[in-house]
Amino acid sequence: MDTRLPRAWRLSERDYPENADSEEQLRFLVGYAILAPSPQNSQPWIFRLGDETIDIVPDPFRILEARDPAGRERAISCGSALFNLRLACRHFGRDASFRIHPPEADSEVLARFHREGPCDPAPERQIFEAILQRRSWRQPFAEKQVPTDLLATLEESARLEGARFTPVTSPSLQNALAGLVAEADWRLGSNEAVRRESAGWIRATDHAEDGVPGRAMGMSPVEAMLAPVTHRVFNYGDTRASRDRSLACTAPLVFALSTEGDEPEDWVACGQAAQRVLLGAVAQGLQGSFLNPPVQVPELRNRLKTLLDIEIWPQVLVRLGYPTGPARPTPRRPLTDVFHS
Repeated sequence: MDTRLPRAWRLSERDYPENADSEEQLRFLVGYAILAPSPQNSQPWIFRLGDETIDIVPDPFRILEARDPAGRERAISCGSALFNLRLACRHFGRDASFRIHPPEADSEVLARFHREGPCDPAPERQIFEAILQRRSWRQPFAEKQVPTDLLATLEESARLEGARFTPVTSPSLQNALAGLVAEADWRLGSNEAVRRESAGWIRATDHAEDGVPGRAMGMSPVEAMLAPVTHRVFNYGDTRASRDRSLACTAPLVFALSTEGDEPEDWVACGQAAQRVLLGAVAQGLQGSFLNPPVQVPELRNRLKTLLDIEIWPQVLVRLGYPTGPARPTPRRPLTDVFHS
């Protein structure tokens, strides 16, 4: 085990408390849930343990009000955590089910996970192992193409969780999409509330328990130290737009995940689909990161639908490729901070 990794990423399946009671086993499973991605590494989830159940509650103090006022991306993140829970549960030999907004639960419960009877874990071992390998790669990718036969696998992964996988398959469309990402960056960077919010999640070092270290965004140590101040004061829209345009243009693969509806159950489905797709890609040596600004601006979200020639709701944009070196994970809050009685 690499002791240089943040503690949350040092999980080992050998430590599963097979002979312990249900509560301790469920707590162990949540260790995998919290490794899901979230915007700004905000980790917007709370877990409540019950009798063979885990309720996932969006954390009201971790919503990004300027970028995500409806809590859509927060619900997507909770969906990704739910998928990790289901995957880990099956890996350790028990089936799992879930319900969105279960009627018997409190209104704030987004999803209820239920551990059920024995199952065969073998078919999904590769993507389970990918939970600990997944990173958000925010730098340029290597100049290596994604195998075309992988696209069908990723499309099926999204379909299994109730989302549609739409790859960008032509250079002209990818350039147009990159332009939309840049325009969204410029608009968001011009918004003082968005800048203040973003500044609050930038971390100068890896020692924090949440947020994004500046080094993950290509900042020097000095830039990372100053970023919480400079992001509040200065419009970074042009700089971010130029950077993200380049990342979108040069990515070996860009794709959207969309859903038929645009309600909490659709957002959770997209989160589960995104995590299944990402883990399937990681199992093949790839990494990804999100390019979501166009989905965060209502007008540009509608233009994105036109650009992709879809009539349903785009929920996330993802770039995928081969990293050029080892990827370091972002930190996580300790488990004691995410449980609530």
